[in-house]
Amino acid sequence: MPEGPSTEQFGGRFELIERIGAGGMATVWLARDLRLRRMVAIKRLHPHIADNPGASDRFTREALSVAALSHPAIVVVYDVGEDDEGPFMVMEYVEGRTLAQYLADEGRPPTKEAIKIALLCAESLAHAHERGVIHRDVKPANILLAVDGSVKLADFGIAKAAWDNKRLTETAVMLGTATYLSPEQVKGGEATPATDQYSLGVVVRDADRPGALSRRQPGGGGHSTRHPQTHTTQRTVQAAGRSGDHRAAVSRKGPCRQVPGCSIVG
Repeated sequence: MPEGPSTEQFGGRFELIERIGAGGMATVWLARDLRLRRMVAIKRLHPHIADNPGASDRFTREALSVAALSHPAIVVVYDVGEDDEGPFMVMEYVEGRTLAQYLADEGRPPTKEAIKIALLCAESLAHAHERGVIHRDVKPANILLAVDGSVKLADFGIAKAAWDNKRLTETAVMLGTATYLSPEQVKGGEATPATDQYSLGVVVRDADRPGALSRRQPGGGGHSTRHPQTHTTQRTVQAAGRSGDHRAAVSRKGPCRQVPGCSIVG
């Protein structure tokens, strides 16, 4: 694939325009779907990840699972395929920026906006969990804030597709995102719906203006950059929203406990 703006065709159907994002696991390209005449985002695993045994098959399986989800706060997966460079996923293009970019550029959002982000992410996770899909990598970089005001959660299952549990933890530590991992992920255990609840709770903490949403700051005040194993005390993150108090119990002493009913919203 080209490194910059391009009119190269891809897959006989997509016109690549430019690279719009790159993370520890994949690169994202802005493209034009020539058949349906719409803009899309194409995500491709990095070559060194795609070459891992079973990565392509896991990527395809996870993409198909996510494609079955239908929620306004989840990025839509249109298609999945594979070529000589490895597997790729064709997704809805969301014009805007990530929550991570927002926090870096402007700091913590107003309380009303933070509540909106938390509730929409919680609702999207609940939808996925009810259908057996676990995100495994909830963090600000995977929460998209669209220019039209909508909020979209991206990259469901990509972490599982790219790495086994142990290597996912090692990669997260290397990339500085380990603070969002649950205790069971840190220990190389299986992810559950409660895993996503925990991670979203940490995201809410990082997006929270002091005292507005969270009763306490897990592991201290401000943004946390420490490894999850250093957080050993139980905290409760709560968001006061339109349907009352929504709470998720978050514990670093053992595997996370899922809130009965649905994800973080109870």
